[in-house]
Amino acid sequence: MELGVNLAVEDFSIALTEEGSHVASMSLAKAYLFSENLMHYIDLLCTNVGKSYTDIKAIGVVNGPGSYTGLRLSVAQCKTIASILNCPLYGIDTFDVILDQAPKLTSLIAVIIPARKREVNLKLAKTIDCPEWLTDEFMSVKYDKLEQFFLDFSEPITVVGALDGIDSISGKHTLLPASVSAEFVSKRAYRYLEQGEKGNYLKVLPKYSHQAV
Repeated sequence: MELGVNLAVEDFSIALTEEGSHVASMSLAKAYLFSENLMHYIDLLCTNVGKSYTDIKAIGVVNGPGSYTGLRLSVAQCKTIASILNCPLYGIDTFDVILDQAPKLTSLIAVIIPARKREVNLKLAKTIDCPEWLTDEFMSVKYDKLEQFFLDFSEPITVVGALDGIDSISGKHTLLPASVSAEFVSKRAYRYLEQGEKGNYLKVLPKYSHQAV
């Protein structure tokens, strides 16, 4: 059985899969509700489907960027669980999860996730052949600069991610709300496990946001 944990961005959730197939999931409105009692909720989720947390063979955790508190606590607790269970832990990038789920409607995709108040974190990818990030780094952009940012692009872009409060982007671009699913993270952990990736928990670290520009 695999465990997926997302306390990086809303909707905050945990999920269990069995060889990549859905078993159970749970969502909470606030990251700290999971963060302070993560092991309790994992045990509860396992018990509800007649399993034990000792049945977990791999863990995927969204390790950022995202909520500072959610990342710090979820990564730390998942590392502890992986150490106790002696199972692989895979850190999964927030942007990668959303990009993998995004429809390839245009040759450019912009993935947006929440940052600090009135800011977003943003990363661009091209989708010709297969999705590929244009840069390794993401940028932090204030809401009031987003419109000008997208006006600088002559070609249409598919903008995906957390779009609440973003209504000033040019009409030539396509806006698609998207969230990070813990079930998807759990399925990714299973994929890595099947590919033989070791998933050393000591190497999984939270990734925090840059300063806004």
